[in-house]
Amino acid sequence: MIEQRLARVDLRHYHSQLRSGLTVSTLVLPGFAKTYALLGVRYGSMDTQVPVDGGRRAIPAGTAHFLEHRLFESKDGNAMDRFAVLGASYNAFTDYFQTAYLFSATSEEEACLDHLLTFVQHPYLTAAGVDKERGIIVQELRMYQDMPEHRSWNALLNALYHYHPVRQEIGGSEESVAEITAELLIECHRAFYRPSNMRLVVVGDVDPQAVAALAERAFPEPSGPAPGFQPPAEPTGIRQPRVDTAMAVSVPILEIGFKDPEPSTELRQETATGLMAEALFGESSDLYLELYRLGLITDGFGAQSFTGPGFGLVAVGGETVDPQRLEEELWRGIDTIRKSGLDRTRVERLRRRQIGQFWGLFDRPEALAHAWLGMAFHGQDLFQLPDLLASISVSEVDHRLELLTPAQASVSVVRDAS
Repeated sequence: MIEQRLARVDLRHYHSQLRSGLTVSTLVLPGFAKTYALLGVRYGSMDTQVPVDGGRRAIPAGTAHFLEHRLFESKDGNAMDRFAVLGASYNAFTDYFQTAYLFSATSEEEACLDHLLTFVQHPYLTAAGVDKERGIIVQELRMYQDMPEHRSWNALLNALYHYHPVRQEIGGSEESVAEITAELLIECHRAFYRPSNMRLVVVGDVDPQAVAALAERAFPEPSGPAPGFQPPAEPTGIRQPRVDTAMAVSVPILEIGFKDPEPSTELRQETATGLMAEALFGESSDLYLELYRLGLITDGFGAQSFTGPGFGLVAVGGETVDPQRLEEELWRGIDTIRKSGLDRTRVERLRRRQIGQFWGLFDRPEALAHAWLGMAFHGQDLFQLPDLLASISVSEVDHRLELLTPAQASVSVVRDAS
């Protein structure tokens, strides 16, 4: 077990690589009443192929999400019931990169952890159960299709990317979900739910040795490697410059996405890109204040950088009463900043604020655990972030403005259908 100390907050985190291949990471928070645990599987919606006979076979979009739903079922009932008996809160989610199962508890932590590590290993997948779940998932998909922000975001990804599976909806479509069978889910569980492809993160006032020992008992045998993600060859250019969606909305939505022609999950580049987006479009920026003064944006307006294996982008937008005028003003503001460069004082202030936000995570165990797990699956070390932020120069942040060009941009607009 490797121990590392965070001197500034006088805390320690621990890492163990078990014989099974499972990585166990524990952060000890003395005196905290709540224990928060995340068991992550490096299997998400972007994993659209499963190994077969020395090769790979395509699987329907939404398979990882479907499997997450069904894993709570067992011969003895629902895994949620056991968490409820133990007095724990529980949940699960699937995103583009991972599936994760979690609980938070103030008592019976060891029993909760044992249950978390056990039920994910024993899928109870029957044709009847899968058919029943299919109807539930279809209703969920239809609910998302009624959300303008969701429609706008997925339309933007489809406009930016030709082949990369990030353009597929996490839950799939009604058509793809109809193709998912119990046999397929068993096959995917066998391929991806291996200890070598999983990571356990526990945050709270816990004993790291006891956590590792319990995980060792739950996963005693070595496991072979899981199929790694292989991003398809993706052209550097966008798929289409503009996409319009008509649906019932009270206020239209405009989003502009900028596709990175040389994407990387290297933490320094990703951090510099995020700082650039916040410096240009964030709430205290000159551009944001001008757009707000003109009545073109609401409090929901914002920007984000989004990066993963084989893709990277910056997106900006939100609700607006005048999509055309907002688009014009955004391009005007971007052109101005690209010529003059970002305000040095603002970038320095944002950099210091993000360092402060990092240390603030230690008062929010849930947010810390999620950030820790997500970054680990990208090969990044969360605890390197404050030193990295302190070392990033304004010129590095300014350099990321090169992404914001019309040639690499797609526009997504959601308008009222009436």
